[in-house]
Amino acid sequence: ATVPDSETCAPPADISVSEARNIIRFVGDINDCTVDSLLGALEANPDARVLQIASNGGEVVPAMVAGMTVYQRNMSVQVIGFCISSCAQYVAVAGAEIYVDEYGYLAFHSSATRRLNVPIFRESLEPFALEQYQGIANLEKTYFEILGVDPFILVDFDERKTDGCISVTMGPNGF
Repeated sequence: ATVPDSETCAPPADISVSEARNIIRFVGDINDCTVDSLLGALEANPDARVLQIASNGGEVVPAMVAGMTVYQRNMSVQVIGFCISSCAQYVAVAGAEIYVDEYGYLAFHSSATRRLNVPIFRESLEPFALEQYQGIANLEKTYFEILGVDPFILVDFDERKTDGCISVTMGPNGF
């Protein structure tokens, strides 16, 4: 069954529910409208335990809202295509388990906190933009603390000489 998305979403996400109603599939950009639709699908399907996702990312705060819901429901995340930017950084990391399909791709980039530590970036911001970035960085730090994600990811995970802060299970057939 497909969950209808609001006509105001541009572009809308493709959100569907498995026949057994235990898997929600989200394909699209992450923004207020698409996350509202995702939350509606999750609310209508309380037995859903897996979020299948493919997204090029999107807005930070809606991604954190989606991720917090995944975390609170103890859902697993299955990456079924590209999951980059806010999809990886805020939604995928919230999963109780993360699975990456054979053709899935999970990609992280610099956090708001990391960007604020780069002098040339910080100096290029207008005061109002700097204040907004600082607010997002504070929110990001709190979000990762709640999830139990290693805060080192906020600074520069490239400096860490380990395989990262999350465990990813990869398989040719996903689950």
